[in-house]
Amino acid sequence: MNVKHLNLVYVNILVIFLTIYSFNLPLNSYSIIKKSYQIRLIDNYGFCEKVSYGYIDKINKKFGTTKNIESFNFDNYPKSSSVFFYKINNIFDDKKIIILNYDSDNPSKTIYFKRTFKNYKILDNYKNKCFLLEKI
Repeated sequence: MNVKHLNLVYVNILVIFLTIYSFNLPLNSYSIIKKSYQIRLIDNYGFCEKVSYGYIDKINKKFGTTKNIESFNFDNYPKSSSVFFYKINNIFDDKKIIILNYDSDNPSKTIYFKRTFKNYKILDNYKNKCFLLEKI
């Protein structure tokens, strides 16, 4: 076996190990096998934090709505998380809105919330951070 061929084998082995290490392949494979798709989505996008995939999923299952519901995120994430459950053939429900990541300890957010959503009643509340509101 010549030196050039031996070096190529070593380089290939090094590339394989670097790929396994950089993509954290054993842990990611284990997570895919052990956790359901829904759990992995909640782990990545949060229940009532980050983009709040879990809370929006809960609302869609609990209320079984056929319309799209607009969402508003108070945190530094995209303001609307409706893309997860957007149904292209359905219209938006103009009477309901989902509020995500509301922080009642922040005075500016509290003032904005009270001004903007004063004509709404709360249909669902999760830890005073995520709400489903309906226009009165």
